[in-house]
Amino acid sequence: MNFLTSKKIYCDLLQNGFILLDVLIGIGLLSIVIISCLHVFSESIYKLEEMEKETLAIMLAQSKMEELITKDKYESNSNGDFSPNYPDFTWSSTAKFLKGSNWYNLINIKLTIYWKVRNVQKDLTLENNFLLKK
Repeated sequence: MNFLTSKKIYCDLLQNGFILLDVLIGIGLLSIVIISCLHVFSESIYKLEEMEKETLAIMLAQSKMEELITKDKYESNSNGDFSPNYPDFTWSSTAKFLKGSNWYNLINIKLTIYWKVRNVQKDLTLENNFLLKK
């Protein structure tokens, strides 16, 4: 086999197949795309978990506010959690007497719900004024 024949075989391989450099570049680009997709996927799972817990916190806050409004006595400060169903969520409330008349009292209740998403503390606050018949 002479020099011209070996050069022709090498040129034929370049035209008909892939060389190692082409394969390595393709694998590199593919790995960059896959890593980017995995990052987007993990971020979307995190946001989904965050939104799910926030929605649950809103529902728990509405439920607790209704419970606090229907009480006969109002403590100035109270707190607790939502055990046994939702032990990861805690609450605190403050009740203030704002104004009174001969028939009604105006009361302000501020309720704050606390929870964690991946070790990041989150909170949600509801505030409600309502009239209480004497």
